[in-house]
Amino acid sequence: DAGVAHLTCFLYRFLRLPPVEALLRAPSDERIRRVIDYAAQNIAEPLPLSALAAVSGYSLSRFKTRFREETGQTPALYVNASKVERAMRHAIDDHNAIARVITEIGNFRKLSNRQALLHFGTRSG
Repeated sequence: DAGVAHLTCFLYRFLRLPPVEALLRAPSDERIRRVIDYAAQNIAEPLPLSALAAVSGYSLSRFKTRFREETGQTPALYVNASKVERAMRHAIDDHNAIARVITEIGNFRKLSNRQALLHFGTRSG
C-alpha cells in the first residue's frame, strides 16, 4: 500500500534525527540524572510530572525549574519527545504497526510539508 510505504519513509527519516537524549545538556545534578534514567526505564508507563518530581526528591515547582536549568528542556517536552521517539522506533520495527497507524489516522499523504516541519522537523514528502 502506498500509504504504508510513504509513512515508512517518513518515519525512517525521522529516526535519522539524533536521539532525544542527544538534545539535552548533560545534567550535573544527580537527582535530574536519576529522573532521566527512571523515565527511560518506564517510558511505556504514564509519567506525570508529580511522579518524576517525587523520583527527584524536589517539589514539583523546583523539579521543573531544575530540570530545565540542567537540560535546557522542560520535563514534559522531554517525556513527550521520548515517547514519540519510542513509538516511531516500534512502528519501524513492526511493519503491521504502520498499517494500523494508516488505518487509524487515514491517508498520511494529507499531512502537509508545513505541518510535518512544525511537528517533526522534517518534510513528509
